[in-house]
Amino acid sequence: MTSENPYQPPNSNVDKQKNAKYVQCPYCNNRAMSAMGKFMLGPARSVKCQSCAKRVSVSWASMIPIVVGMAAYIVMKPFIEPKYILLALVPVVVLVFIIHYYFIKIVGREKTSSK
Repeated sequence: MTSENPYQPPNSNVDKQKNAKYVQCPYCNNRAMSAMGKFMLGPARSVKCQSCAKRVSVSWASMIPIVVGMAAYIVMKPFIEPKYILLALVPVVVLVFIIHYYFIKIVGREKTSSK
């Protein structure tokens, strides 16, 4: 008898979630969120860790790659034909995503009580 679940179709979304990239929580060091979830965070927004449910976010330094990416696009824009302007955004977005994933750290946003 195989250990496969007969109710789960092969190549299902569950299998993809097991292999997805996750970022670590600064509190419990377990999975906090997916890489795309981290990319969608900003310094003013926090979400609950998937493992310990404490609030986590990214630091204000997360704005640096976005500003640099926008500056690179603005500098490139005059040298690109109008029909290729949207295509020029692709490497900028990829570069911003890579910088954000590898260099921007998750920080705790849990409020501490001062007693």
